[in-house]
Amino acid sequence: MNPGGSIKDRVAKNIIHRAEMEGFIQPHSGYTIVEATAGSTGISLALLARQRGYNVELFIPDNVSKEKVNMLSTLGASIQIVPIVPMSVPTHFMHCAYQRCLKDPKAFYANQFDNLSNFEAHYHGTGPEIWSQTSGKVDGIVMGSGTGGTIAGIGRFLKDKNPDVKVFLVDPPGSGLYNLVTKGVMFDKRDTLIVEPITPRSFFEGVGINRQTENFAQIQLDGAVKCTEKEGIEMAYYVLRNDGLYIGGSSALNLVGAVKLARKLGPGKTIVTVLTDNGARYSTRMYDREWLAKNNLVPTATSLEFLEEVS
Repeated sequence: MNPGGSIKDRVAKNIIHRAEMEGFIQPHSGYTIVEATAGSTGISLALLARQRGYNVELFIPDNVSKEKVNMLSTLGASIQIVPIVPMSVPTHFMHCAYQRCLKDPKAFYANQFDNLSNFEAHYHGTGPEIWSQTSGKVDGIVMGSGTGGTIAGIGRFLKDKNPDVKVFLVDPPGSGLYNLVTKGVMFDKRDTLIVEPITPRSFFEGVGINRQTENFAQIQLDGAVKCTEKEGIEMAYYVLRNDGLYIGGSSALNLVGAVKLARKLGPGKTIVTVLTDNGARYSTRMYDREWLAKNNLVPTATSLEFLEEVS
């Protein structure tokens, strides 16, 4: 794992570095980095910003886990928790972050969703690492998308190296990206501007969205599969039991996608995904038996029989 506990460390580092290079912010000079985040990017920004002498102010939807909020407070970030509303509403957490920056010449909006520093962090960093570690023997890569930077950056790099590499999305409930990839439309015209909330019962935080971000637009995907909440929970407990991996919701989503893509491409293929987060940030949901029972998500599978068939 990265120092901040998620793959977002790479994104935060590149956003700050690029902003400094372009003169938007200066270290130890009273600047504030502002972001709209479901937690992980905020944690990474808060951690790295301290080293550079920046203040951090974060706008967070009110379904984010208590673990993430507590960690952000510990790291010294100023936190504004905002009710979940469609993106067409002015009080959406992304709009709140943007409006905050308009009032202060020393405030910088990190804008992880549409700032291509996100995509570039993975195109120039994570993608080459994967290519090197697999000796270029990659047949397919699959992962979920929130900002779109990880899947686009890694996928674009691998396709530039080998156009035959298949890049697939795995999408959670409530997201419209599966439809966008497989049918060319999100839902209908009005939905392209709306981010539907992932419900408070969900553990898929920071992944799934109902609009195409600038980062996501940097790659043409080969296909998509879906992942249910039940599949995500079962996979998290499957790898905990069999592999000793204590993973978070996004990582479980990606592993479900990896198995489904492996089955789709057939035997003998090398499939790559990314374990983006760990389970410590989800202990009051994914790893809380009371929460699981309340939401009918108690894991019962003994093998991979819980995975739905891929068409």
